[in-house]
Amino acid sequence: MALTWAGSYTTGAVKAWNETMAADSYAPSGLYGVTQVASGYSHQAVLKSDGTVATWTVDGTGSYATVPSGLSGVVSIAAGIDETVAVKSDGTVVRWGTSGAGAPPIGLDNVSKVALGFLHAVALKKDGTVAGWGSNEYGQLNVPVGLSGVTQLAAGSHHSLALKADGTVVAWGRNDFRQASVPSGLSGVVQVVASGNNSYALKSDGTIARWGQAPQVPSTATNVARLSVGLKRSIALRKDGTLIRWDYTTPGTIYSISGPKGVTDVAAYSDRVVALYDLTVSHTLSLPVVVGGSTTSLKGKVALSYPQPQSLTIPLSSSSSAALSSSVSSVTIPAAGWSATYSTTHNLVSEDSDVSLFAGFNGTSVNATGTVSALRPAEISFNLSSIQGGLTVEGRVTLNASPRRSTAVSLASSNSSLLTLPSSLLVQGGSSFAQFAGPTSEVAVDTPISISATANGKSASATLTLLPRPEISSVTLSKSTVFGLQKFTGTVTLKTAARYGGAPIKVTCAEDDLVVEEPIFIEEGGKTASFVLLARDVPTDRVANVQFASGYSTVGKPVTVRALKASSLVLSTASTVPGGTGTGTLTLNAIPSVNVVVPLLCSGSSVSLPASVVVSAGQRTATFGFSVAPTSTDNYVVFSAIRHETFTVRALYIVQLSSLNGILTTCYGTTSMTGKVTLTYPAPAGGMTVALSMIGAGGTIPASVTVPAGQRSANFTFKANDVDARTYAKVTATLGAVSFNKLTLVRPLGPYEVAWARATPDAPNADLTVIMPVVVDQDVVVTLTSSHPDLITVPATITIPAGSDRASVKTTDKRPTTDTTVVIRATRKGVTAGVSIWWAP
Repeated sequence: MALTWAGSYTTGAVKAWNETMAADSYAPSGLYGVTQVASGYSHQAVLKSDGTVATWTVDGTGSYATVPSGLSGVVSIAAGIDETVAVKSDGTVVRWGTSGAGAPPIGLDNVSKVALGFLHAVALKKDGTVAGWGSNEYGQLNVPVGLSGVTQLAAGSHHSLALKADGTVVAWGRNDFRQASVPSGLSGVVQVVASGNNSYALKSDGTIARWGQAPQVPSTATNVARLSVGLKRSIALRKDGTLIRWDYTTPGTIYSISGPKGVTDVAAYSDRVVALYDLTVSHTLSLPVVVGGSTTSLKGKVALSYPQPQSLTIPLSSSSSAALSSSVSSVTIPAAGWSATYSTTHNLVSEDSDVSLFAGFNGTSVNATGTVSALRPAEISFNLSSIQGGLTVEGRVTLNASPRRSTAVSLASSNSSLLTLPSSLLVQGGSSFAQFAGPTSEVAVDTPISISATANGKSASATLTLLPRPEISSVTLSKSTVFGLQKFTGTVTLKTAARYGGAPIKVTCAEDDLVVEEPIFIEEGGKTASFVLLARDVPTDRVANVQFASGYSTVGKPVTVRALKASSLVLSTASTVPGGTGTGTLTLNAIPSVNVVVPLLCSGSSVSLPASVVVSAGQRTATFGFSVAPTSTDNYVVFSAIRHETFTVRALYIVQLSSLNGILTTCYGTTSMTGKVTLTYPAPAGGMTVALSMIGAGGTIPASVTVPAGQRSANFTFKANDVDARTYAKVTATLGAVSFNKLTLVRPLGPYEVAWARATPDAPNADLTVIMPVVVDQDVVVTLTSSHPDLITVPATITIPAGSDRASVKTTDKRPTTDTTVVIRATRKGVTAGVSIWWAP
């Protein structure tokens, strides 16, 4: 469709400046369709394209600015001191004002243009001749005889100028400043201008000739296309469309005039200026095409080629508001503004439609036409245009724009048995697409499938080709026998390189005795892929058949999978004591590729150990710690590691106290006994200390006794005290929670027997022997007494040496005179032993 998404309208507009070259505040607003401008002493006038005239005074007063009612059909105008002249299309002249040349003569017709002086007027007739009226005080109405071929006239205060078709100039009237004396040889003139006592001629080369009273034209006033001269300043329109001026108060200096581009006419009388320029009103759309009902923002813009002093309200309308309309009924360009924008509303359409938006200005519609396009699927795309059967294809339906509201899109497959698609998609509002995925089936040969998408009654289609998968050439495995939880590697090779989308290899195994660690996938263009298999933790040895499949080809491989079990359980010590600690080491029959948890048990509750031990991946062994309660009474416990209902065991002996011996039930003071503690098992490294204690004052013992490492028993000494009376002593040996004790009676150590004998009957003295009940450990002193010391005399004491149970001394004997019984006694610690002797004369 041919689009006019930007339209414009050009009309004549005016720009007026006051004596200080500021914008003239009395210039009427909304003055458009102007074709000519004119400037008088105190007013300005414009001719509009409809043949009407508008005027205004520089101070807002004056009847000369009041246009006659009903005036129309005007083709040219002129302005003077306080008067205005309009030439109508029928060649007649209408004049109004308060002074100047006055009314034109009755019957004047066939006029094309008029020039007004101070008190006179000259009229150019359509046949190229000149007529005049008003004051002729200086001969300003004395048109040279035979003057013809005139194309333009100008009038000064009291003189007149005529431009002929051959580019020469004729002047008449007042000439006191030589204003009517045309320079000799002047030619190539395209415009004549007169003001006051001055005359000007604009030449075709853009230069200006001057004669009369005014100062010379600045030398830089060149490239001029149009000239207007007032009493105090001159205005020139250059061929490039710019305006310049020079004032009589600053001769030789040119000033640029800031104003609109496209100036076509300019008029000055005194020091006020009015310019006619082309004002272009453009109406554009931000896009030539918009999809109806989409999120695309379409804006309209009304712009001016030059800002206006007043705000402009532009009405807006549409040729089809159902499809496209402005969001407002009008748009306002602010005063001194260049443009105004507005938003549009576009709706869903079933067919593409050209719609015009109209911007009204000066009775004319400025049109901008755009296309409201129907919302439709623009594209169906896939992640792959060709894909191997059996893979899932991913696709996207893209609309030609993002709809404001969610839009349903229906999908269809030409072969739903090979490609299954969702029946519809929903493109969310604000998005331009929706994605889909569909599983495909394996094929034996290349198979094209057509997919269509439909939305808003419009459809788009695309083709997807399903490819057969390549066959497997071979499969190699790094091991044929593995243990459970071990990994091993392999390589699969295709007969031909994988096609678009690559080649997935399906791996299966009965009871999943072997599983692939990561899916096997051969990239497009490749033929081989490496993989890792993990053996399942089988309870018993078995043969697993693993199958590798691609498309319609399958390769099987047998692998023996052996059960992963504990092969040994070793303790850091074979025996320990209550309160002891140690470690255990579990060894598997193979190195696993993943962590393996092995449960642990112990037969005795007095031993603490973890519920399980973890053999780390890549290791065969794992160590754990255990401890025996200080209060344990167990003699031994059994550790068990359980793996697949197989127990691996190890016994731990706990050394306990088994007996206390060597402490007799009775003993004598000062004597010693050797006690003995005995263990259930040899003492562990470092030996084993048994605590000893005693109740009673019968003797002394050490605080403990240590059984050397590797030995089962150790001795200690019980030393009986030298008691004065029978005393009991209880000896206790303790190890952990096990104790043994012995009770012994300590008797006072005294003489057991006394013997007295002569070596021969006639021997003068006898031997007295004191015998103790036990061999003494130290020297023991025993007291001796005799009942008849006068007959048998004994020493006061006798000492039993250490290491002996007896001692002997000599008695001194004297025969009695009569038979006498003599008793000799030995006493110690309240214990007395004696001997009776029948002693005869």
